[in-house]
Amino acid sequence: MSPTLRARPIGHGQLPQPLMDPIGMWVDVTPAVLLAVPLLPFTSPQFGCQTIGLSPHNPAVIYCGCCYEGIFRSADYGKTWTKVNTGTHGSDLDLGRPWALAVDPTDENTLYTVAGFGSGAQGVFKSTDGGVNYTQMMDATTLSNTTADVYCITINPANHNHVLVSFHSPFPSSSDSGVIESTDGGNTWAIHGPITGVGTGCYIFFLGQDDGGAANSAYWLLTTQSGGMWRTTNSGSTWTQVHSAHSMQHGGEQVYRSGTGVLYTGCAGAVLIRSTDNGQSWSAIGNGSNGLPSTADGYNAIFGDGVYIYCCLTNTGVATNTPVQWYYSLDGDGQNWSLLDGVNWQDGPMSAAVDLANQIIYASCWDQGILRLKTGH
Repeated sequence: MSPTLRARPIGHGQLPQPLMDPIGMWVDVTPAVLLAVPLLPFTSPQFGCQTIGLSPHNPAVIYCGCCYEGIFRSADYGKTWTKVNTGTHGSDLDLGRPWALAVDPTDENTLYTVAGFGSGAQGVFKSTDGGVNYTQMMDATTLSNTTADVYCITINPANHNHVLVSFHSPFPSSSDSGVIESTDGGNTWAIHGPITGVGTGCYIFFLGQDDGGAANSAYWLLTTQSGGMWRTTNSGSTWTQVHSAHSMQHGGEQVYRSGTGVLYTGCAGAVLIRSTDNGQSWSAIGNGSNGLPSTADGYNAIFGDGVYIYCCLTNTGVATNTPVQWYYSLDGDGQNWSLLDGVNWQDGPMSAAVDLANQIIYASCWDQGILRLKTGH
């Protein structure tokens, strides 16, 4: 059975209250101030909206990171937005691409972000006042032994003070990067690595459980842009390469665990990979099979709402002027995919967030802007 989705965009200025959105209809909720940039057509170095995040503590509050524009916050499910990075270090964030953003699962006013490619203003920035003021959380010793070029920030959903960070550039005197870990909200850091063979451009994720299914915060997955996929079962003391045939798509990554425990993540070359054994081994789907398209690009965001899994190619519209479309699979399947709707988009999602309580999906789609979808499941 297919989802009851008939997605089509609603123009700016026609935005209904989010909980009253028509089921299955995409709503364009890009912050209005960004329409003057413009996001479309693509013009370097403007890469549009890269990140989006919300806290399950209060999912009405959403943050999005927009390249060279800063951090925007909505308190009404994306209906209206305010540029919030106006205080300490706020101007630093305007100098780069906030390609990493993580919101505390227990406090919607606490978030971490970066100024990717920012001019001398990189590292991990943390705000505890709703995105207005920021503190640089990487101390001088950590910076000198790693790199300020942060690529991914991940918060442990079971412990909001447990934070992992991975990197876009190598560690000093190495061609590889590693991971740093904090158990006190970023005040102090343990350095893991560099990890031989992972290269650079890495995203780090908590797997959340051990191989028997018990809750465990020591199992992590590291996806890389050139070295495949890696896993640790002991909080970064040792690592194993668990997949070498495919690497993550440049620009971003997400991992989704289905209701049956199967893991999914995206790769370059229009490939998704899935694992049925908690990331110990992976098999590929897509690349022209399983109902998914074959193009030169791949997938950044893959996510689900417990009923369906969703994905969309990233950047193809910009790279080849070929529109992208969304695909779905049953959460319990994941190997057979269908076209979600007939709507063409300029860009697919770099990242996505799901509000399960209100059945709303948010997607941050590069130069396409921010999209909202009420699923009704």
